[in-house]
Amino acid sequence: MVCSPAPFLRRKNRHYSLATYILLRGVTLLMRTGNKERVRQRHPWLYAVLAPTRFAHGDTALMCAACSQIIYAFIMMPQTLPASYVRFIRKQGAKELYVWQGIRELAERTAAGRPLSPLNSLIGTPHAHSKGAVPCHFFHPGQSCVEHPLKLFLPAYQRALSVYLPVYVLPALLVHRKQILKQPLPILQKLLLGIARSSLFLSSFICVAFGGACAGHNITGQSTGTIIAASTWVGGLSTLLEKKSRRMELALYVTSRALESFSRCLMDWGWVSPRRVPPRMDIMLFAAGCGAIVHCYSGYNGLHRDVFKSKYLNVLDFVFGNTGITEGKI
Repeated sequence: MVCSPAPFLRRKNRHYSLATYILLRGVTLLMRTGNKERVRQRHPWLYAVLAPTRFAHGDTALMCAACSQIIYAFIMMPQTLPASYVRFIRKQGAKELYVWQGIRELAERTAAGRPLSPLNSLIGTPHAHSKGAVPCHFFHPGQSCVEHPLKLFLPAYQRALSVYLPVYVLPALLVHRKQILKQPLPILQKLLLGIARSSLFLSSFICVAFGGACAGHNITGQSTGTIIAASTWVGGLSTLLEKKSRRMELALYVTSRALESFSRCLMDWGWVSPRRVPPRMDIMLFAAGCGAIVHCYSGYNGLHRDVFKSKYLNVLDFVFGNTGITEGKI
């Protein structure tokens, strides 16, 4: 835990995304440890407290909550997200910048009780004279709210393929290169299935989230940041299309982004003073996460090593040498 912040000390930039992800990873391992039968017998109160974490689809529920914050921040407060993440969402959403700016301006005007048109964000665009309390008329012009996500699916799937093709192919070439040369067919089948399934998840996420936003706008008859957050969580249900072993990976990654964004929102709203945040909070979060991970790895003479997935355990064994664990020494 003491040595873990070393990679951060020589850099001026903050690394909250990585630090939050490592912390979530450590907390997840601690919760798996707390849900073991041994803990149930020795500490029944802890096992009872952790009951919600044993929900079969907790990964999907976590993804839904994170998606609500991510999409809210993308539209209403994009400055709280990393620029690269904003660009990624814009590319997958395939909308012009003025569309997102128009939705944000409409929501801000609605919340402030100001006139809803004309929208300054749409000046000089084909939708400069758009009117209405909901953004559907310039969000998907010429299409109904039901037709829009359906027609969006195929282009979204094609864009998703370009994302997941390198994600699957490059590791396969590095890790399974010998098997590919000897028996290429089984590896190729698993590779194609993984690419197809993950692309289905991402494209469905975009379509379902967009459909949820339209539903929220039309049910309430208006557009605000709260409505956007309360209606776009349904995109997270697309996680059910992914392989079970990948769902928590996705949920933790998106949740780390969501928590970082939410903390920035709290400061922008004035609910938390930036002066009260330690100058290197990222180091503290990273250190706590590393401490939790190493505790689960070697604590109690390696008793809880089974809470790790094999691929992560292999990496830690390689780093620490895989010796002295049963004696409490690494």
